[in-house]
Amino acid sequence: MGSKTFVRRVLIVAVGVVVVGSSIVAIGRYQSRRELLARIRALPIVEVGRMDMKSTLTSSGEVSSSNQTTIRCQLEKIVSSNSTIKGENRGSSSIIWLAPDGSIVKKGDVICKLDGSDYEEQELQQKILVQQTIALTTQNRLDLELAETALEEYQKGLKEQFRIDLESRLKLARSDYEKAQIRMKWSDEMLAKGYLGKGQYMTDRQNLLTTSADYENAKKANSVFMDYTTQKELKCLMVDVQTARTNLESRLLTLKLQQSRLEHIQLQIRRCTITAPHDGMLIYANRPEFGFMIEEGVVVRQRMRLFYLPDVSQMEVTSQIHESIVDKIKAGMAVKVRVEALNHREIEGTVVSVKPVPESERFAFMGNEIKNYAGKVKLNSVPDGLRPGMTAEVIFTESMHHDALVIPIGAMRVENGREVCYIRDEEGLERRELKIGLSSTEFLEVTSGVEEGDEIVSDPALVDDLPAQAIVRTRVEDSRLARKRRSAVAPKIPI
Repeated sequence: MGSKTFVRRVLIVAVGVVVVGSSIVAIGRYQSRRELLARIRALPIVEVGRMDMKSTLTSSGEVSSSNQTTIRCQLEKIVSSNSTIKGENRGSSSIIWLAPDGSIVKKGDVICKLDGSDYEEQELQQKILVQQTIALTTQNRLDLELAETALEEYQKGLKEQFRIDLESRLKLARSDYEKAQIRMKWSDEMLAKGYLGKGQYMTDRQNLLTTSADYENAKKANSVFMDYTTQKELKCLMVDVQTARTNLESRLLTLKLQQSRLEHIQLQIRRCTITAPHDGMLIYANRPEFGFMIEEGVVVRQRMRLFYLPDVSQMEVTSQIHESIVDKIKAGMAVKVRVEALNHREIEGTVVSVKPVPESERFAFMGNEIKNYAGKVKLNSVPDGLRPGMTAEVIFTESMHHDALVIPIGAMRVENGREVCYIRDEEGLERRELKIGLSSTEFLEVTSGVEEGDEIVSDPALVDDLPAQAIVRTRVEDSRLARKRRSAVAPKIPI
């Protein structure tokens, strides 16, 4: 009897201990659940809503001018081949005056002056040489005129005069010869009759021989004159004309060369005064990495860069477009440009072109693996204060969806390669897989996974601070996937 009573009491005590223990455990679990629920309620929440959604892509850029001129030193080396002109100019000079760096200039304004004293000395010497050549040219022209006159005089005057004179002599000699023949015939007859003395007869015979010789000489002289002397004299005079003409042409070429050299020297003198080819902002072409700075007294040389002159009325932005978005950027696309120096003011613009070759290929030898493509954006307007070299952000508008379902971009994160968010409802906290459409710098378009009005955790990283038992499994919409994952789906935590 006593032993049964003892056992009964022990059982009652054991049951009481179990009940008390269970109560304590239940109270602990309830208290832990209340604390967990309080932490879940404290999570920052945003509501899924609708709005007109723009898909935007951004890239960095730099403001530049679409009409920028590089102004170089245009002086040229001049070496004289004439011994009367001493020295040479190697196409270099020193700066004696400069317009301020960054100043706004108009077309034709003087922006720089170079020392042109060496060219001015060469100009003076060259002018003397040109005048000397002009004098020699005048003399050569007179020589040609005299030679041409002599040729014309012979052809139209002297030649005919000589011919007439020789023909007259030939006629006279023939007349004398014929008279001598008649006299000799008469003498022969008189001698035979004894009426003429021997002495007179010999005189008439000698006269016949003399006139015969004169006649032959006259015929020969006339023949030589017509066949040889005329041609010889004519050719000599023509050679004189051609020589005089050649000398004149050579002298004229020399004069042209000397005048061209003078004009070239004068051009260098004008180039010593550098003017703005168009309106713009003057920028010195300094190269500090080489220790070269544009300033008064610096010696500059042929083809050396001196200034950049961007036209500030025609501005553009050169954007570095990442390879991940380059296929989405097309010519003609409307963009907005934010300029940091203008308090992030937005300027409308249009994509002009995108280079097909990445900029990084030019620096491949440096091991640069980032591939950016240079895109040009033309600005529709140029606000006051916009300057080349300013940093800008280019915002490309990809497309527009009206009344799109959106969530803040920070409310989504990627887990195991999938976009997810966390939803809080009456039953608890749940992880949802999302399908994302368009995106902007602030919002994401959700095409599947949430509904309008759902409350989602604005910062999914805060869920990581919850205890392990608060981890919520993903709700699977697909029934086939649901059957495969049914055993892995944990119950929701009630709020």
